[in-house]
Amino acid sequence: MIYLKTINEIFANPVGALMKAKKEKNIEKTLIILVVDWVLLALSFLLVGSNFLYVYFMAMMIFSLGITGSIFVALLAKFVFNILGGKGGYFEALTPLAYSELPISVGFLLAGIISLIPYIGMILTVVPIAIFAALGIPTFYRGIKEMFGLDMITTLVGISILAGVMIISFYASMLLYGLSSPNLISLLMRA
Repeated sequence: MIYLKTINEIFANPVGALMKAKKEKNIEKTLIILVVDWVLLALSFLLVGSNFLYVYFMAMMIFSLGITGSIFVALLAKFVFNILGGKGGYFEALTPLAYSELPISVGFLLAGIISLIPYIGMILTVVPIAIFAALGIPTFYRGIKEMFGLDMITTLVGISILAGVMIISFYASMLLYGLSSPNLISLLMRA
């Protein structure tokens, strides 16, 4: 029941919820919120698929990779924001991430439900995604600012660095995978 109150606070007063979390330092609550985030997102994918087995495995993959990815991104965030002069640990990095993912997950779940409406459903899905992303993205920004005790500019620079690191890492891993692929190597050998 205490977690439902926290979930409600994240929507009603995200900054207040983050400040309360900072004071309590309850990693268990943060991890439960993180699991709820990714369960909701996985459910949204279950709603829109036609091949149940395929969609089920996609949802499980989204759930497991989402939690693993969030834990990893929080570790990167801890490094980035401490280097930029912030004062915080892993909890201070994971909590804003988990709290900001919740509205976005709810937006995707609502979009999945709305997409089931014939003819106009897919067009209307933009509305909940936009509304809840507008709640979630600033929650992450403000959460990092408050949790690490940074100013607005340093927080913006840190989030930009974090996004750049993730883009470069993803691009490099895809490039390395492509270069190690036997099909690509055989194509290059023929050229």
